[in-house]
Amino acid sequence: MNTLNLATTQRARANWLAVIACTLALATTFDAAAAWRESDEHIKSRNDVTVHALVARAVAAEPGKSEAKIDAAVASTEAAPTDIVFFFPGAEGRVRSARGGVSNHNPNGRPSTMGLLAESLGMIVAIGLPTDEPSGISTQWRLGAEHLGDAGAVIDTFSKRYPQARISLVGMSNGGRSVTAVANAIVRRGAPKLHRVVVMASMPEAINAEVMQPILAAQVPVLVMHHKRDSCLPYRFMESAAKQYEKGVVWLGTDDVRAPTVSPFNRDCAPGSAHVFGGREEWAHGAIAEWVKTGSIAEAMRNGGVTLPPREPRIEPRNESQSSPAKQ
Repeated sequence: MNTLNLATTQRARANWLAVIACTLALATTFDAAAAWRESDEHIKSRNDVTVHALVARAVAAEPGKSEAKIDAAVASTEAAPTDIVFFFPGAEGRVRSARGGVSNHNPNGRPSTMGLLAESLGMIVAIGLPTDEPSGISTQWRLGAEHLGDAGAVIDTFSKRYPQARISLVGMSNGGRSVTAVANAIVRRGAPKLHRVVVMASMPEAINAEVMQPILAAQVPVLVMHHKRDSCLPYRFMESAAKQYEKGVVWLGTDDVRAPTVSPFNRDCAPGSAHVFGGREEWAHGAIAEWVKTGSIAEAMRNGGVTLPPREPRIEPRNESQSSPAKQ
C-alpha cells in the first residue's frame, strides 16, 4: 500500500470512528432520561379560540418506580427548565393527544420526535391546531395573522410560566414556514427573547430574505437541516437557499445509503421516509439538541451523514509483477 492510499484509508477510518463515538455519546444522552411524560394543554388565543399544545417532559424511568414518584420527579423540575423547544409539525399541522402514563420508544418502531427532544432537552411543546380550524391548516394560513397570534399565545404562556427558560423554535416540513414566520413576528415585537431556530426538511420559501432578515438582524442563529434523499421537498433547492447567507445560518445535510434514491416520479412525504429523517431520527434530533445547547455542530456530528463505513480505496497493481489487491 503506497503512502497516499495508506493516509486516505487512515483518514477514512478516523472519520468513521469519530461518527461511532458521536453516536455512542448520543445514545448515552437518550438513555440517561429513557422516558418522558406527556400532557395536553388548551391555550386561549383569539376570542373564544383555543390552541392545542402537546407537552412532553423527560423523566427518569427507574425500574419499580411508581407513577406517583414519577409525577413528583416531573413536578420537582417544572419550576425551571433550562430550555423549552416549541415544535411546529408539518402536513396540516395536526398534533396527536397525549399518551397516558410514562412513554418510552417502541423498540420495534420509529423513535418518537417528542421523546427524543424531551429526553435530550428536557421539555418540548408541540403547537397543534386551533379550535376554529379542526381539519388542519394550509401553508397560506401558516403565514397569516391568526396562526401567528395562536402560536404567540402558546409561546407566551410557557415563557411567562418559566421566565428563565431559553426559548427555541423547531419546524418540520410545512412547519418550517410556521417557524420562521413566527420567529419573524417575535423578534419584531421584541419578546420573548429567542435562543435558536431550526428549520427541518422544508422549502426555500421558509428561509427567503424577507422573512429571515429580521431574525438574523436580531442575532438569532438558524440551523437548516435536510436529508439528501428527500423525495418530498428536494434537498438541492434548500441547500442553495441556505448557503446564500454568509453568516447567521448553519446548513446541515445528511445522507443514508440504505434509503431509496430520490425519485422524480414518487413524492414520498410519509412517516419513516427520508423526508422526516427516517432511520436517522436519533442523529437529527441529537444535532438539534447540540445546536440548542451549544450553538454549534461538532465535526463528528457533521459527518453523521455517513451511515456505513467508507469503502477502502482500491489499490491497483503498479505492474504485472505485483500481487493483486485480493492477494495482499
